[in-house]
Amino acid sequence: MIHLFIDTNIFLNFYRFSNDQLHKLEELVNLIKSKKVKLYLTEQVVDEFNRNRENAFKETITHISNFTPKLTIPVMCSDMKEMKSIQKFLKSIAIKKEKILERLKREFRYNNLKIDKIMNEIILSASPFELDNIIYERAIRRFNLGNPPGKNNSYGDAVNWEILLEKVPRRKPLYFIGRDGDFISPLDPEQFSNFLNLEWKKKKGSSVKFYRSILEFLKEKNPKSKITTEEVKKEKETATPMDPSLLANISNISNFMKTNEELMKSSPFMKTNEELMKLSSLLSNNEVLKKFTPFASDVYSSLLNHLQNKGPKTK
Repeated sequence: MIHLFIDTNIFLNFYRFSNDQLHKLEELVNLIKSKKVKLYLTEQVVDEFNRNRENAFKETITHISNFTPKLTIPVMCSDMKEMKSIQKFLKSIAIKKEKILERLKREFRYNNLKIDKIMNEIILSASPFELDNIIYERAIRRFNLGNPPGKNNSYGDAVNWEILLEKVPRRKPLYFIGRDGDFISPLDPEQFSNFLNLEWKKKKGSSVKFYRSILEFLKEKNPKSKITTEEVKKEKETATPMDPSLLANISNISNFMKTNEELMKSSPFMKTNEELMKLSSLLSNNEVLKKFTPFASDVYSSLLNHLQNKGPKTK
């Protein structure tokens, strides 16, 4: 039997999947039901998925909402019959886009999307582990000692890891699918954290098999799978390529800097070297800037230039 853990960010990435990819995820449900895979689904992962479900869905439909079929028409051909036909066609696309958005939002509201149905099957098949006081105290101790995983004053990742240490049988390898920076080696994003790997070997007498893609895991471990290398590559490309610890800070910074005036006033509040360097690092990441509108990106870039020219303050 394969002992498997899937981190929340992998489940949330399902909202970016095509229907064909989602269909292949049903292979995972079948492996769990047939007892070939033991999925260690925690109450923490389920709660985190439900907390972030709306944001993941919003990110997906935003791509559809931002699509506007437009065509700049030269004056010389504005009266042509063919051009009017094209305009009519583009208008029909815009109308259909709105209907698609309306339907998606309705099905999301009633948990009727294909991803919701698959997640419900996974939860029912896996029977999530509940958090108890002993695990919680261990997670707090781990976090307070500064040992990974854990960030942003959150014990969630530490809770998941402590449950795995408690529940997975000794001498059985752990198959881990995730992209959270706390579980990944800072030297090689394709490798598991060296600290956690050593801890697992010491306490469990086995190894951690690390994957960044659920389709990659299914392709390797399920001989009957028809998943292609191209599909695995596509899944990795649809996922957020940056460290989730940075993404977790985007909402806080964007909420704080709601207007251009507030944004430009923010730099005087960066009173320490650490604070200024953290903001500079965040703003210099192109993937972060892509999360904002072109106007906002320009403003953030201007602030970055301002910070770099100004230099960090000392205490």
